[in-house]
Amino acid sequence: NGKPVSNELEIMLRGIEHFPHERYDFIVKDNFAIGHMLTYNTPEAVYEKMPKHLEDHNLIFAAEGRIDNREELFQKLSIPSKQEHIIPDGDLILNAYLKWGKECVDYLLGKWSLVAFHTDSEELFIARDQWDYTAINYYLDENVFAFAPSNKALLPLSFVDEEIDKFMMARFLVLWTGDFEKTYHSQIKRLLTSHYIYCTTSHHSLTKYWDYRNMNVLEGLKQEEYGEALLEIMNKSVAARLRSYKPVAATLSGGLDSSTVCALAAEQLARQNKELKTYSHIPLFKPSELLSGHRFGNEQPYVEAVAKMYANIKPVLCVD
Repeated sequence: NGKPVSNELEIMLRGIEHFPHERYDFIVKDNFAIGHMLTYNTPEAVYEKMPKHLEDHNLIFAAEGRIDNREELFQKLSIPSKQEHIIPDGDLILNAYLKWGKECVDYLLGKWSLVAFHTDSEELFIARDQWDYTAINYYLDENVFAFAPSNKALLPLSFVDEEIDKFMMARFLVLWTGDFEKTYHSQIKRLLTSHYIYCTTSHHSLTKYWDYRNMNVLEGLKQEEYGEALLEIMNKSVAARLRSYKPVAATLSGGLDSSTVCALAAEQLARQNKELKTYSHIPLFKPSELLSGHRFGNEQPYVEAVAKMYANIKPVLCVD
């Protein structure tokens, strides 16, 4: 409604200040304000400084996450390769937005979200990645638009009601999966994956910019060629997630999915003389007493079998 922001960011921070982070910063300009909590998730993140106010572009910008197609973006954005090791992913997202505007979402791969506010036109653009790796929740009425990665940052605001959404609570209790714009609080909505929201002082709109059903499909390959292609893609995906400022760990159930990911990660880390710590849940009770004969609940033998194949996997069994 044009009213200047006062201490709302400090209030929101109280709800999430216990979240892991190295530092945080605010930008407040008239009726818009944004904060950014930085976690060193990648080696380049130590150079990250968000949010940013680009006065020449009349733009306030913030981004977070991990970009997996950095080399591709460096080429398309004409960024010298010698800067590759000092440009954080947030700056890469910013450069993509400056070049392509809203269409930048079509070029970004990984775990990310971004916020862009144009101070001259008072247009707000918020987007998140294709695969539900990040979160953007928001409150909207005729006077205020507030957003955050967690309801815990929105609920401390005086104008946000804590009323529980009974439908969503029932959905949780019966394990009803699916994409829902609602959250567990009636007044707070969720920006769905593969969507962006565009807001002005008079209206807002939601757009779905990507659909997995439109992905390119490899056709005409032999069976072994499909296997090789899948292995190549999975190795690239694992390598992207191993680009970390801190040691990497994994959850290992002994099933096909987690065993494959941990095996590929262990192979890549072994070439760097690094270990992979894995965490697995082991029940205290006998699952056979609760499950039918063709099902099992204790995967410890399968976890140990994977660890036996890769000497640098160090399993941690969490008994509960």
